[in-house]
Amino acid sequence: MYPTRTRRALVPALSTRPLIWLPAILLMALFAGQWHATPTAPRMIGMADLDTLSQAYDRWSSARDRTRP
Repeated sequence: MYPTRTRRALVPALSTRPLIWLPAILLMALFAGQWHATPTAPRMIGMADLDTLSQAYDRWSSARDRTRP
């Protein structure tokens, strides 16, 4: 009698919660492993990339200002 009651209580918990949490935990572990895999992970965006991004933003904002009424 005790094992059936325990099994009945455990089956809903085992069937719903890991389906929600397991993909999230796996994705977090994957991205954490990718982030720490390279020694230059915090410096992936270099100064040239930031310069290109700022130039692109300047072009976008000037085009936006020209199209405003």
